[in-house]
Amino acid sequence: MSTFFDFPQNPFHSLPENERPSVLIVDDLVLVCHSLKMLLHQTGQYREIWQAHNGKEACELVRQFHPDVILMDI
Repeated sequence: MSTFFDFPQNPFHSLPENERPSVLIVDDLVLVCHSLKMLLHQTGQYREIWQAHNGKEACELVRQFHPDVILMDI
């Protein structure tokens, strides 16, 4: 029986860790950011996962880390 955290086979596991995508999550609700980060971390598919809680923080993190993917609540 599968559970919520049983993820299908993913293509990123075959990549070296430094080639896996990085993600920035942007949402003003801390619970949403934290929950998404935990969920994405459980997959083991991402190199880095950052969180920002407003546009200013997001811009600073984008300039600093250059994430491959941005998940943003607008």
